Order: sequence, then C-alpha cells, then structure tokens
Amino acid sequence: MKRGEILAILLIPVLFGVAVVSQNHLDRYLTPERELQETVHLPDGKVLKVISLGYNSLLADILWIRSVLYFGKHTLDEDNPYYAYLARQAGQPELEHHHAEEEEHEHHHGHQLLEHLKHQGTPVKKRGPLDLAHDPNLRNVLVKSGGFDLAPYIYPILWRVVELDPHFVYPFLFGGFTVLHETGKVDEAYALLQYGRRYNPDRWEFPFYLGYIDLFYRGETSQALQWLAQALALPGHPEFLEGLYVSLTRATSQTKHVVEYLRAMYRSTRDPRTREQILKILRELASGKSRMAAS
Repeated sequence: MKRGEILAILLIPVLFGVAVVSQNHLDRYLTPERELQETVHLPDGKVLKVISLGYNSLLADILWIRSVLYFGKHTLDEDNPYYAYLARQAGQPELEHHHAEEEEHEHHHGHQLLEHLKHQGTPVKKRGPLDLAHDPNLRNVLVKSGGFDLAPYIYPILWRVVELDPHFVYPFLFGGFTVLHETGKVDEAYALLQYGRRYNPDRWEFPFYLGYIDLFYRGETSQALQWLAQALALPGHPEFLEGLYVSLTRATSQTKHVVEYLRAMYRSTRDPRTREQILKILRELASGKSRMAAS
C-alpha cells in the first residue's frame, strides 16, 4: 500500500471527528424553522436487524425511546416554538389564537381541518351517522390540526421499531392513538395497527383500536363493529367490551359513542401518556357538550 493511501485512511476518522464537532457547534444556532427540517436518517428494518447482530429487541427499545423523545419535542403545545412557524407556513395566523373561546371560531377551525385532511390525501368520507366529519365539535377534539407536519418522521421511526420487534405492542398502540390524535395521519396509524395485528393475532387490542379509527375517523361503522366483534372473540379481552359492543349497535349520539369508547380504551391501557391523552379528550368533549347545552 502506498504512503498516500495510508495517510488518506488515517485522515478519515480525523475528518469525521471534525465534522461531528462542527455540526454540534452549528446546532447551537439552529432556528426553529431549520430544526423543523431535520431528517431522521435510519436504514430500513432489514438493515437494522443485521446491524443489531441479533439484539433486535435492544435496538428496538433504543429507537422506541428516541421516537417518544422526538414526538414530545415536535408536537404542539403553547410553549412549542414550532407553533408560530406552522401558522406562518400554513398562512393561517389565526392558529396562534389556539384557545379562542367562541364556538363559531371552533366550528370554522373544524372546517379548516377537514379541508387540510383532504389536501393531505387523508380519506375523510361522509358515510354513516357516526362519521366524525358530520360533527365539528368531535372533529376539533379528536384531531388537533395544529399538530400537522410538526413530527413528520414519527411514523417512519415507529415503523423501524416494530420491524425490529413486531411483538413490541406499545409502539403500535402509541402510533395508533396518541400520534394519530396529534397529527391527523389516519392512514399511517391504520396501517401500523394492521401490521401489528398480523404479527400479534391473539391480542384483542389491535382490532379494538382499528375499530376506533374506523368508527370515528373513517366513518366505517359496519367495519368498526366487525373489528369489535373480533376483539370480543380473542382471549383476555376485558368484560366491558361486551357492553360497548351492545351500545354501539344502538342509535345514540356520536359524542356518547366516543365517550364510551374512550373510557373503554382508558381502562384497557396502563400507558400514562395514553391515559393522559384520553382524559384530555374526555374533558374537552364534556366542555363542548356543556357549551352547546348552554347555547
């Protein structure tokens, strides 16, 4: 081997170290706009399995932690610096008044959400009486349109996790409910849950969560009842599912259906973040119902 080639090989780690230090230095000056465009560089699941050298579950745990941290960093709340950026990009400065108290504004915001879903390619159908597209209040509560595009890589990361360990249930349910509620990505959540059901056919949670999406996001009432019937046929399902199934076959209000389904979901999970999200939705539903009764 020539001397020049040896020097080139020796310089590779040095240059790599310089690049890392430079990137860390530049990260201090990243604006919210620039940081929002960060890319999560991950190979697909097959490559990750090779890299893990048999420690698939360990690598899945690491990526799972990373996905939760990424999602928490990028989702929307009052103090998130991405909020104003999203409002400017969407050309909707009124999003900055997220806590407007007027019911008229909330219904207008719900209409904006429906249009946004259509532009994003998310199927919002008007089929059955339980389709949330018919109810602006439910539409506002069940999907937070302000969270769109703030965590664009959350589902790709979750897919890497479940491809490494398809029997790791929590990432499926996290993506099928919590992430769905904050991002409005119905198709991604549905596909993730279907993948989980394929590898965990004995878990009642998967048809239960798929039924939730079909009922309240896709307007597929009959399909939702089929999912719930499948959940009832699986071992280990909680007793309250039977009462929920009976209730859903009756002609009652949409909000009542949502409340019953969410209560059942709350009792079925021990994940604190999911429980907190469910309680938040229930409080918002109760608040909206009170405002409508007062008017």
